[in-house]
Amino acid sequence: MRRYKGGKPAKDGFYLKKGELEIVTVEGENGRLPGGIESEYIKVPDVLFVPLALIRGVLFVIFLPYVALAISALVLG
Repeated sequence: MRRYKGGKPAKDGFYLKKGELEIVTVEGENGRLPGGIESEYIKVPDVLFVPLALIRGVLFVIFLPYVALAISALVLG
């Protein structure tokens, strides 16, 4: 897969921010990726976007209760 730097022009589509697993959308032919030159993105093929988003959502739902318990334990002591 091809890698892109932040602030550079990019074709429309979905991009995954490397290191943060943030999905960014670029619209139009002359869109730009957010962030500076230190930000690195990987273009996600349109066919893989839906399964990737579903997996990410399922992981969020599964691990959210554990995160809440861990934060509660830290706060309470």
